Amino acid sequence: MFLRIIAEFKRLGATIVYADFNRIILSSVKKSVSDALGYVDYVVQSLRNKEMFHSMQLSFEQCWNFMLWLDQSNFFGIRGKLPKGIDETVTSIAAGNTTLRQSQARSEDVGEFSDLADWTDPCDTHIINEVICKACNHCRDLDLCKDKQRALKDGIPVWLCAQCYVAYDNEEIEMRMIDVLQRKVMSYVLQDLRCVRCNEIKRENLAEFCTCAGNFVPLISGKEIETLLNTFNNVASYHKMQLLQQTVLQALKTPR
Repeated sequence: MFLRIIAEFKRLGATIVYADFNRIILSSVKKSVSDALGYVDYVVQSLRNKEMFHSMQLSFEQCWNFMLWLDQSNFFGIRGKLPKGIDETVTSIAAGNTTLRQSQARSEDVGEFSDLADWTDPCDTHIINEVICKACNHCRDLDLCKDKQRALKDGIPVWLCAQCYVAYDNEEIEMRMIDVLQRKVMSYVLQDLRCVRCNEIKRENLAEFCTCAGNFVPLISGKEIETLLNTFNNVASYHKMQLLQQTVLQALKTPR
């Protein structure tokens, strides 16, 4: 049903910026707020008129005149008319203004085309999908490292439901993380190899090279597994998840 809603939004001309089971952020590409609201109202009414969507509640809550979006934790929006000055700055950033990039690079004493000039997210994280609150049944995706709904319960950091602010069960999240970790490690161990030249999956077990003479590489890199392990280790240490931490440390000792 969720995928059908997304497909219907796209069919009606909307650009999906972000979507999960609780909210959908879309771009209408309209020139004014009033036109955008009229468009969204038209789209929502079109969905409501379809029999398959009669049981769903759809409503729009917020509107941005301008928005920069990277992910759930890194975005910036401006409501209403853009103030003078902010307009120029934000537009320059959005357009990838070369002069702005050069100025920033010089201020950091970094070459314009250096890898250091490219922004990277300094925080590795992992998202647990469809975490359900036992108090209000609210379902959402939980960003383990960036989620803002946090508190202390008996001296242990916990995540909170974004709707009713009741604490999630740390043990339940810990079990889900262990399951994710075990599945990922198993996928890494049993994975196929692919050719770097033709991208074909390796068929012959004893073949050293592909028939096109290309080298074989794993589908899941050791670096990807190492990043996941380090992230889970940090979460386990901070939230005092001893079983998860033992599982991670044991996996880190396993040669890759």
